[in-house]
This record gives sequence, C-alpha cells and structure tokens, in this order.
Amino acid sequence: MVIVQAETIDCNAVLGEFYTHYAAAGAMASFIGTVRQNGVAGEVRSLYLEHYPPLTLSSIKDIENRVCGKWSLEELLIIHRVGTMAVGETIVVIAAAASHRRHCCAAVECAIDFLKTQAFLWKKELLTDGEQWIEPSSLDYQQNEQWQ
Repeated sequence: MVIVQAETIDCNAVLGEFYTHYAAAGAMASFIGTVRQNGVAGEVRSLYLEHYPPLTLSSIKDIENRVCGKWSLEELLIIHRVGTMAVGETIVVIAAAASHRRHCCAAVECAIDFLKTQAFLWKKELLTDGEQWIEPSSLDYQQNEQWQ
C-alpha cells in the first residue's frame, strides 16, 4: 500500500494498526525517516518536498511493485510526506510483513534505497542562512545498485 500525503504521519497509530493487522505473519520490520537538523549545506529550519502528484504516486507504486517482486511479503506499506516539514517530523514510514525476518528487513532497506534515488520527489532544505536543493548522493546510488 502506498500513501502520499501532506498531513503529519502518526507513526504510533500507523505502525500499531499495521502490526495488529499482520500479527500472524511471523515477522515485521519498519523504518521511520525524519527531518534532520544538520543538513547537507548547514543547519536546517525545515524541509520542503515538492512533487507532481500523478508522477510521484506512480513512481512510489512502481517501487512498491519492484520490492514486492523481490521478496515474499504479506504487505509492504510506504507512507511518504510532501510539502513543508519541521525538524524532527516524520518524512517517511515503511513497514513490511512476511513469514521470514530476512524478507522483511531486506524489503524495508530496499524500499528506502529506491525511494532516495527513484521516487519523483524534489527535496529542498530551508536553512538558517538560505536554502539548498538536495540531490541523492553517490552513496545513495551505490546502495541502490545492490538491489538491481
């Protein structure tokens, strides 16, 4: 399941519901990404994620399909924020349920690696002394290659 939203993500509610619904799966793993205070170009006041809704949703659903095609999962959940977020706010939640832990852990790691490099989202850090558009790093692309 893929959700792209501007609203704040309630991680406790989302993960609690996910874990309750898939309790019998045998294994679950999750990742929560938040806005960091120390960005690429300085101290961050907030983060802005620009998107084009049809393209963004389609690219993240493609990532979901690719990840689900690699491992045997009961469910993969990806919730991604767009718009402006303060330091410490949740940007993304990924959760996987499967009968084996290796499938869950690998699926979550692969999903975040793909999101960093392949989702149609444009990231700008609003700094204490300006702003900076952020591109995926060479390390992001190297991490992504392991899943190809």
